[in-house]
Amino acid sequence: MDKSGESILDVDSIELHRKRREVLQKFPYFFVAFIGNQGSGKAEVRRACFQQTSITNNDTLLPLDAKSIVINDHRIDLIAIKRVHEFASQASTCSYLNALIVFYNITNLEHFNSVHQKWIPAIKRLYPTTPFIICATGIEARTENSLRKTNVSMQFKKILGSCESPLKATNSAEDDLFPLVSNKKNHYEKFVTKEMGEALAKEVGATSFIEVSTITFENISKLMDLMFEKIMESEIDKMSLHGHRIGRPRPDETCILT
Repeated sequence: MDKSGESILDVDSIELHRKRREVLQKFPYFFVAFIGNQGSGKAEVRRACFQQTSITNNDTLLPLDAKSIVINDHRIDLIAIKRVHEFASQASTCSYLNALIVFYNITNLEHFNSVHQKWIPAIKRLYPTTPFIICATGIEARTENSLRKTNVSMQFKKILGSCESPLKATNSAEDDLFPLVSNKKNHYEKFVTKEMGEALAKEVGATSFIEVSTITFENISKLMDLMFEKIMESEIDKMSLHGHRIGRPRPDETCILT
């Protein structure tokens, strides 16, 4: 590449950095809604996101639940919604969201079908310009029981610097965390595959698709990074479309966290 080409890249990089900085200045915090049927895993993912950021920031206190996380030194408020009519009510008090994440559990076909049948139409009606990500949960169910235990121990060693997993207190606790995988030949055929999720995301116009586990913490960090990047991309695009005007000043009480 010649010097003129390098110069253009430098200008583009500087301009992108300026726009990102302007977005962060205009938005003291972001609002993201976690939506999906009850049992789809959204509450567990919200908790896992908070625990992951707390561990990263060396916080000693890990609450069972939290409504805000910090990514790249920027606050993100997370709203959990489990019914479509609650989503519509939320829209009446929270007119602007920076992003949406739609959840389904891979072991529940009803959850998967509800994304296309219920949640996407609601998004198109209530937040037509808001970027949304489809997130599949429960992917640890695809892994054999003994291997799941090994994966969890390795994950906690990676996160905490210790091979002692806090999840192995009692046999009953283990049974809850690691339910036995059926030996039936067609057991895995009951799970929603990654390919099905990717096809759905493409069909409905999602900005991204990702699969996570709140048991092994697989892809939790990637989900948070993805969420932040898609918010930034969307707000920069809106800024470019509308000149340098971004949204609105927004009081803390505009969106009620649940």
